Amino acid sequence: MIYAAMGLAGVLIGPNPPTSNVRPWQISHEGIDGILSPLSIRNPVTITTVIVFILLIPPLPILHAWLIGQAYRYIYPIDEADKALQLALKVSCVLTLPSAIAIFFWLTNENVDAPLILIVMSALVVALSVGTAVTLARRRDFSDWFTLRLAVGTGLLSLIVPFGSSFLFQHNEWLIILSLIIGFAFYRGAMSTYLNNQSARITLWQTDQMSIELLVIFLIILLPLCRLAYEPVFIYENYAFGILMLFLIPTISITLLALYANHRGKSLIIKKIGTLESNHHNSPLFGSAFWWFTLFRYTAYWLTCGLLVIGIVSFAQSLFFYWSVSFGG
Repeated sequence: MIYAAMGLAGVLIGPNPPTSNVRPWQISHEGIDGILSPLSIRNPVTITTVIVFILLIPPLPILHAWLIGQAYRYIYPIDEADKALQLALKVSCVLTLPSAIAIFFWLTNENVDAPLILIVMSALVVALSVGTAVTLARRRDFSDWFTLRLAVGTGLLSLIVPFGSSFLFQHNEWLIILSLIIGFAFYRGAMSTYLNNQSARITLWQTDQMSIELLVIFLIILLPLCRLAYEPVFIYENYAFGILMLFLIPTISITLLALYANHRGKSLIIKKIGTLESNHHNSPLFGSAFWWFTLFRYTAYWLTCGLLVIGIVSFAQSLFFYWSVSFGG
């Protein structure tokens, strides 16, 4: 419905044009506060729907579990990495209930400040995520220095979902965060695939660090190239040039990325799978054509999966917003 303030005469109430509501216009002599509390929601169905939407589109508990699970992996042996994710899922499930309560409190109380709710929940998320990691690390007799680094890493990772939640209704920012997380996961997959093919292994930290570097370097290379192609294709409508760039830009980007990895890989400490031997690998481990094709394949996986996830999340959010407008009428 539409509420139009009419000064001392009262409030004019009528149907919302986008809806099929045929109710007649009428004037109420009550103040707007007596008709509707515009900053709060009272309908239980609406409250439940909004809570489910915020928590599941995108699936924040699962995303948070995966993120802190990356830190928890450092506590477990390599062959027990699944236990890290199981622990992270338990922590995330525990946090889901207070998150739902906080959203409910925010929706039903017009005087509650959303940033304050977000700050309180962020503190709770960090406290439980970091507390779990530190407790387990101390039980397993890790050093204080390792425990401190684990706490800092877990804290930073646990802040990603609360930080992204502040952009929940601003599509671009949240979708960029999702795309970067997916890119990191695929580049780490590229590293693992290639190293297994070479019967080599590096430390967990080296794998994660180099995966982040690959993601950042690829974006540094890709974005300027896309900027150069933007004007000829979209302003001057040179679509033949656009098709050429569609093949050239990924090829150039991945070739430069492979050269960087070849240089960076010479500083890694490599172990052969099945042995205890380690050496400072000073040969071009990442110099083969297979590494280039692995990078190309996993970059294509990232971009394809990223676009698919962005499309699904955007479509789901659009449906929700359409439902909100319709319900509001």
